[in-house]
Amino acid sequence: MLAFSNFAIAQTEDEEDYGEEEGDWIIQDSLWEHSTDTLAYYYEEGEFIIPGMLPEYDFYAFWDTMHVDAYRFDLRKLQEAIAINILDMDCDFAMPIYGRTNSPFGWRHGRAHTGIDLQLRTGDSVYSAFDGVIRMSKYYNGYGNCVVIRHFNGLETLYGHLSKLEHKPGTLVNAGQLIGLGGSTGHSTGPHLHFEIRFLGRPLNPAAVIDFPNETLKSDTLLIASNLFQMPYTPYYGKKRRGSNRSWRSRSSKSKRRRYSYEIKIEEVSSSLYRV
Repeated sequence: MLAFSNFAIAQTEDEEDYGEEEGDWIIQDSLWEHSTDTLAYYYEEGEFIIPGMLPEYDFYAFWDTMHVDAYRFDLRKLQEAIAINILDMDCDFAMPIYGRTNSPFGWRHGRAHTGIDLQLRTGDSVYSAFDGVIRMSKYYNGYGNCVVIRHFNGLETLYGHLSKLEHKPGTLVNAGQLIGLGGSTGHSTGPHLHFEIRFLGRPLNPAAVIDFPNETLKSDTLLIASNLFQMPYTPYYGKKRRGSNRSWRSRSSKSKRRRYSYEIKIEEVSSSLYRV
């Protein structure tokens, strides 16, 4: 069962009727109810409960509409692998956008790139990858206009640099539903979609889940283990010295310069190096 605390719900919405159309939140007294054709959401006795469409484990303890990584989960606590169903009768899949991969997951220019960049044009439609609920929809630091969706399969996805946001936090979305328009807001060198997949706030390699060239999932299930979050590392190369091979340069002026002619293996990079 998944439960959100009383405090977190108060952060998300004001105590008033949010709308009258089907699918809008209705907030009255001590009972919050959201009805659709297939499920209802209830807030009673200090807990927010979504029956019938939840993972079978208690991963997320609260609801935060302000931060990308609201959980600050320590990967060292993930001692056992966890198998989750990515695709089932309660959670469908769709490509967030049909575009070429411009930049993969991993270290880039000495900094961690926590997602995959997909080519698009400003104004192109961007879609939810899985069924879920929008947790965050706002301008957020280098991500620019950004959407974070919490999915019923236990994952969260992030969509950055959008030119337009289509929905507010708390909106139920289906796989393939429009959530925004592509753009180049935030720290961006040009129009593209920055797409992330996260588990407990920690970014994992989207290419381990989605076969982007073939536009399909690699498997209906995913084994969550600590090595899934580790990044390929490419050294940051400085200027080439005359008569020498490429030299690796630390970004710290106090660090000694070293020369490398190999690429560090994934297993050699500690997960503690991640910067969100």
